[in-house]
Amino acid sequence: MMNINKTLNNADAYLHDNRFPEAEALYQQALDHDPDHPHALHALALINYQRGNTTLAIELLERCISVKADFADAYNNLANIHAELNQPNLAITRYRQAIELNPNQAAAHYNLGVLLQSRQQLPDAVHHIQQALAIKPDFVKARNVLREILIQLAQATRKPDHRTEPTIPKQPRLTAEELCKRAALSQKQGRNDEAITLYRQAITIRPDLAETYNNLGNILVNKGRFRESLACFQSVIALEPDNFIGYSQLSSLLRLEKRWEDSATFIQLAIALEPQRSQLYLNFALILRNQGKLQDAATMCKRALQLEPDSINASLLLANILDIQGQLKAADELRRRVKLIDPQNTDVDATLLMTMNYNPEYSAEEIFEAAKTWGIRTNPKKRFMPPPQNVPDPRRRLRVGYVSGDFNNHPVGFFIEPILRFHDRVNYEIFCYYNDLKHDEYTENLQRFADHWRNTTEQSSEAFARTVRQDDIDILIDLSGHTQNNRLKAFALKPAPVQATWLGYIATTGLPAMDYIIADRFVIPIEDERYFVEKVLRLPHSFLCFTPPSEDIEVMPLPALQTGNITFGCFNKASKLTPEVIAVWSNILSAAPTSRLFLKSKGFDEESQRAYYLQLFAEHGISPERLKFAGSSPYEEYLAAYNEVDIGLDPFPYNGGTTTREALWMGVPTITLRGERFAGRMGEGIMMNLGLKELVADSREEYIAKAVDLAADIPSLAAVRGGLRERLLNSPLCDGPRFTRDLENAYRRMWETWCRNQADART
Repeated sequence: MMNINKTLNNADAYLHDNRFPEAEALYQQALDHDPDHPHALHALALINYQRGNTTLAIELLERCISVKADFADAYNNLANIHAELNQPNLAITRYRQAIELNPNQAAAHYNLGVLLQSRQQLPDAVHHIQQALAIKPDFVKARNVLREILIQLAQATRKPDHRTEPTIPKQPRLTAEELCKRAALSQKQGRNDEAITLYRQAITIRPDLAETYNNLGNILVNKGRFRESLACFQSVIALEPDNFIGYSQLSSLLRLEKRWEDSATFIQLAIALEPQRSQLYLNFALILRNQGKLQDAATMCKRALQLEPDSINASLLLANILDIQGQLKAADELRRRVKLIDPQNTDVDATLLMTMNYNPEYSAEEIFEAAKTWGIRTNPKKRFMPPPQNVPDPRRRLRVGYVSGDFNNHPVGFFIEPILRFHDRVNYEIFCYYNDLKHDEYTENLQRFADHWRNTTEQSSEAFARTVRQDDIDILIDLSGHTQNNRLKAFALKPAPVQATWLGYIATTGLPAMDYIIADRFVIPIEDERYFVEKVLRLPHSFLCFTPPSEDIEVMPLPALQTGNITFGCFNKASKLTPEVIAVWSNILSAAPTSRLFLKSKGFDEESQRAYYLQLFAEHGISPERLKFAGSSPYEEYLAAYNEVDIGLDPFPYNGGTTTREALWMGVPTITLRGERFAGRMGEGIMMNLGLKELVADSREEYIAKAVDLAADIPSLAAVRGGLRERLLNSPLCDGPRFTRDLENAYRRMWETWCRNQADART
């Protein structure tokens, strides 16, 4: 019996090698078996087209479409034949059908654009060529055609009108240059929608002005209209192929869309044109860092610093890369050198604050004092706006605003999702203020759960504060702390009557205007309240709620049952894997001499980072064959990798949060060390909520002993693995509705306190 799939695969191979007779014979065999097989019909049509049998090719393509009406490639190829036969109307119809079926078909957009250009339908042609370039940014032929069309349009606008002029005098028409000046003024004054209109008017008059496209593209980027802005920067490059700014801007836009390879292509073109500009190397470093090419990213940062030794941004990015590589001391030294360059830069102070939480050399007292200093320096010298005039009714419906730069594929996005989903809309109206341009499926999901969504990326601190005040927010929640894209400087202006920090940062903000920090009894015990400028408000169980992964990854039997040896594992980022952590883990491996350790994180697929950690372990007598490294991977693969791990090891002084919950979800019990500050107590809170006190150690010695003892009892370990996922699901850590009620009760207590204070102030 004929295997039609094998026959088609062999035919495709022949077709790829241009062996048309052999391919044709096999495709015909497939059609003898299945006369309406669309793939065979399509391929035979292409072969006949190559031979010049256009009539038969059209007949085969029409048959193909009749049996598979959504075959976009067939429509595109049929359109190509009609275009070659000078049947433009038929070709245009088929191209449009192909695009409707597959809007991301760059070839169909390009072919249609060229055909429309030949028929002088220039604006429509521009649209389709730009769509082709948006899909395939390095489509050089398309960019050349775009330049031709834009020049044609410009020439058409300059042609004198020889028709009889009406007797009524016309109002003088503004030139494109005058419109651009007005647009720039509107942009400077924050009237961006007006500026967009003016720039577009200028383009209709002078479609060949590259600067106009550049300015319009910048505004559209800030408004999150990426596809439109990409078209603008493609036009810049088409008109001025030697304009490095166009390549750089296009690269930055593609970076925002996480199209790393395309972004890298264009930044390298910009560097080739302007090799002495440090910012271009810095932009390339950002791309490489996000690709996980950390050593190459560090090299680009160093190149930027050679050209501009005092570049704060290059120094901070290099420090960030060193953090990811686990080289905290080197990163800390670099940040402190930056501080000498710009002593008044509070952003540098904030970055230092964040990294101090990872470094075991800093005490809770030192972190607190540094945060307080930052808060005092950031606090405005005079009141920016009058006190809020919210109605002090303790029982009314409250307007709650969440502020974050991480409403996307990020731990904050994961943890806030159940809250937005389960909020009581009768008593709470929810606002989300998003301070980033990243927009993914997680962003879409969170946006659906918000009553009001504001993208505030382009707003200054003052403008942001005014937006919050105009929204009449009662309780404003910071979800970032001192992490990237935070809005603490806006919180300092006190736009809302009640302000609290939660979720995204694991220490005090140091900000006098921050009223509360939301925690639990584990991460901030009573004796630690002295390390917070905020009043500590504790939730009854955990300060976090975990949304289980949607990926259906089964928990496999304990790996040690098959291998006979225990595999310890940690999938936390390398910045948490300090030399002190490596020393303790080495002691565990020495005490369990047949065990192995699996480390998985961004950067571990790089030789340099593996070498750094191999050396750290070697200093404690651990040989390379006992260690396995893996870099970042798609989420399903990441979760499945836990099926190679028997026991998780929680890092310190900065515990895992999301990673620990994911390990437990995959049946991996995790040993944790109770730390001396918030960051080091998250593991304890997780285990205590699961009733797994036995996994919490009070000292490094006990941490080692617990890991070794657990590794020695494989039957018990296998039993624990089998029930961990159900235990997690049935715990407060996964109870979204209950957690949200607890959080709302906390909000209500905050609000009632403010209302009482308002009443006391009036008496």
